[in-house]
Amino acid sequence: AVHKIRSADTKGLATIPERTANRALCRIINQSEKKDWGGERNDIYSNNLLLKGKRKSAAFALKGRATKGILTPNKMGKKADQIQRLFEGTAEVHFVVYHGDIDERVLDQMQAQAINKSVATGKKIYYCPIDGKDLARLRTAYPTAFN
Repeated sequence: AVHKIRSADTKGLATIPERTANRALCRIINQSEKKDWGGERNDIYSNNLLLKGKRKSAAFALKGRATKGILTPNKMGKKADQIQRLFEGTAEVHFVVYHGDIDERVLDQMQAQAINKSVATGKKIYYCPIDGKDLARLRTAYPTAFN
């Protein structure tokens, strides 16, 4: 459904609680929610993602309204290791979700982790940043999920 949305209003995204975004993404991929705590590998893990018609395991790292400004690696975990932890599990697809702009260094780290994991496992590993513009498109495509 999101492919049909070219652009959407980003107004109000910065005030959406991380829990609401978590719940919405879980609804979209038909995944039950888990309780959030600081040291987890990911905020959402699911085997319900379909990529090119095939089921893939996916891990999501969400940054909520407490994070301000452009998302940089040093805003991702107390030790700036949240991206690394995201790629530690068995997931094949990795998402970083943020209500604003995502710094290129986050993408660089995601790419490096994906390459390393792909070499180590022999599997194709995917990564996908979802910034404020993409999150707004998701909210427009799936409005009831964000209620």
